[in-house]
Amino acid sequence: MNKWKTILIVSSLLIFGIGTYLYTGDSEGKLTHGRDSQPMRQAKAVDMDDLPLEWTEVESFEEVQSFYEERVPGLALAREEGLTTLPGESTPIKDRDGRMQINEVWHNGHTVQIFYSIDLSTFIGDDKEKNKFLNRPPSLEGIHIEESGDFEEQTFSTHSRELHPRDTVVFENRLYSMVQAPPITNSEWGYEYIPEEIKNFNQEIATSFDLRMDGETIRTEPLPVLYVHDKEKHIIGQYTTDETYSENGITIEPIEIKLGIASSQVKMRIEHDQADFNQSVQAFIRTETGEKVPLSHFSEQEDGLYVSSFQPFQEIPEKVSLEFEAIHLKEDKPYSFDVDMTQFQGFDSETKMIDEKVGEAYGTDIILKRVNTHGGHHMDMELNFKPHSNDQKKHLVGAALDYYQQPQETMERHVQVESNDGETVEGDFYGHDQQGNINFEAGKFRNSSTLSITVDQIVYAQSIDESFELVSKN
Repeated sequence: MNKWKTILIVSSLLIFGIGTYLYTGDSEGKLTHGRDSQPMRQAKAVDMDDLPLEWTEVESFEEVQSFYEERVPGLALAREEGLTTLPGESTPIKDRDGRMQINEVWHNGHTVQIFYSIDLSTFIGDDKEKNKFLNRPPSLEGIHIEESGDFEEQTFSTHSRELHPRDTVVFENRLYSMVQAPPITNSEWGYEYIPEEIKNFNQEIATSFDLRMDGETIRTEPLPVLYVHDKEKHIIGQYTTDETYSENGITIEPIEIKLGIASSQVKMRIEHDQADFNQSVQAFIRTETGEKVPLSHFSEQEDGLYVSSFQPFQEIPEKVSLEFEAIHLKEDKPYSFDVDMTQFQGFDSETKMIDEKVGEAYGTDIILKRVNTHGGHHMDMELNFKPHSNDQKKHLVGAALDYYQQPQETMERHVQVESNDGETVEGDFYGHDQQGNINFEAGKFRNSSTLSITVDQIVYAQSIDESFELVSKN
């Protein structure tokens, strides 16, 4: 029996498919492709005034290509390196005067980007006024991957994202868009979609799509789509150094920066002889050409070894520098404060400005800025951390605690809330820079007059001001 697995697409309809058609008398609807993924069949001409939306029309196929590449990081380089496939397949859309084409696919290990185009004639029904004004705009509802060998049948839902003008472009009577799905995987590989665990892939799998138009969902006939992923070809640069920082109990040892077409990664060892690393930093990577990308959070691969991902550079540099301003450390130093609940009327959604100092540590005042109630369902509180001096080597920050701890249901909660009438809940702490936020469920406190809030850890920034130079291994 097929295993049916429904997976939500995170950034479903961002962008856009590919292609324009040229008529060939003997094509009979058969598509062939040039190297630039440009389909070769003429789409039926339509009157743009008859369409349900005012889609943006461009003048050339080059503009279509630029439209994609501006919105899909790494796509231009992936094309140059031959990492996309050109299925060149089309299918008629049931009861509609038009076809859908799958023009290009990029499986980059993080996502599968499927670029497609739809004949504009598809969107024009018999009743043009009804089509244009009364129904919702057309949308792509989902993708269906059929069972093939070791790969089970899977469904990816797009939550009916509309083919909005900002996410599409029109050229020569065809609408271009794109859908983004998780990587192709199976039960043996797991469904966590961890990029490092995605295997090399080269297989043609029948794929169909659900389109919604005029209140009707239409599933296309399955199309053979070639999905290819080569992990090594997606790595375009590796950089190393033998430099190490070791001062004030902190050790930082950069191991490798790996530049990828879709995503890049830095790996390093970070240790402190007294406090725990909070897996957050104030740092960035700079290239010799001046490009600069920030680093913020690290995930732990093994004891003391951390990795952080970042967007790829526009150009491949000969060397890069890893520049640290501070790392964030955490300690078990609780602080508490009380909140007067009688100031809230009937527990409606309200905001109360407090601006009171509720604690102090590492030369930093902890200020309760405001308290928000949300219809009796939950509450949140904003804290500000104000250092006594701008040049302090240590000061509190609002960094999230256990940012990468998974799974969520086993995450340690760092906020305890207790009312004067004995009710208790746990809450979460998150934030950035000099701002922290506390969030918790508040349904138990409808009859409470006072809440006591305790945060069981503090996070402080330890200034470093250190730069590492890394050179290419290629």
